[in-house]
Amino acid sequence: MQRALPSARVERRSVVDVAEDYVDRRLPLLFPLPALLVMAAIVALPMLYIAWLSLHDWSLNRARPMEFVGLGNYVELLTRDARFRNSLWVTAVFTTMSVALQMALGLGLALLLNLNFRGKTVARAAILLPMIATPAAMALVWRVMFNPQLGVVNELLRLLGHPGFLWVAHPSTALASLIAVDVLRETPMTVIILLAGLQALPHEPYEAARIDGATRWQSFWHITLPLLRSAIVLALIFRAIFTIKIFDVIYVITQGGPSFSTENFAIFAYLQAFSYWRMGYAAATAMLFFLLILAVVLPMIALRRKSWEY
Repeated sequence: MQRALPSARVERRSVVDVAEDYVDRRLPLLFPLPALLVMAAIVALPMLYIAWLSLHDWSLNRARPMEFVGLGNYVELLTRDARFRNSLWVTAVFTTMSVALQMALGLGLALLLNLNFRGKTVARAAILLPMIATPAAMALVWRVMFNPQLGVVNELLRLLGHPGFLWVAHPSTALASLIAVDVLRETPMTVIILLAGLQALPHEPYEAARIDGATRWQSFWHITLPLLRSAIVLALIFRAIFTIKIFDVIYVITQGGPSFSTENFAIFAYLQAFSYWRMGYAAATAMLFFLLILAVVLPMIALRRKSWEY
């Protein structure tokens, strides 16, 4: 009996140790559980409802019950709705041009703000000014500035001897005007990301290149750009996501006009739901919009991972 007692105590201790190890392994999984439940409630459930609604024909301006149509809304969108195809084209042009200009201007400004000069702190603070006002308020200001008769933009052109343009009042210039507004408003965010990446770069490669006689352009092309690739891809992902789903600025300035020349994907879906009351059709548009964002973002995320490996 005296020999059995120590072994029993050892066995009980091992059971406790096993239980503690089990709790230690499972406890970290419980900490994110409340956040996951909240995300499921505010994201997953609405997405499932929109997917279910997209399979039905439900119009609020007609006194008839909801009708299951399967993929009928998707077929109509992809094959028979020319306005939907136009919104795809507008979204593609707006996103491509706006993001390209934001990346080019953002990289140039980040390189300038990374230099040592007097007033650098003030310049870095001033570059953030376009981000202070809300997008809707900035859009209202630009809407007044683009007015053909009373706008300050045409007034400045008249002082230079030019009669001015119709800007957002004509289909040929409306989309370009909105791209300019988005570039001026969102470029500071690109500057912040790229400037942070520039300040994190090591100094040793530049010192070695200077000793080898490399020019500034050679150092930029062969050292700065490869080392900055991760920050560039990160800025590209953020700007592509926010630009492809832009709604407030376009709606406040043009509401998708004139002649649907600025009606992007988000404006099209909004008008289908809250102007024409075609809720099922708008839900199908939203689902296609979600798939479009995934098709754009997932390759960028894969590129981001490769940049980290590089």
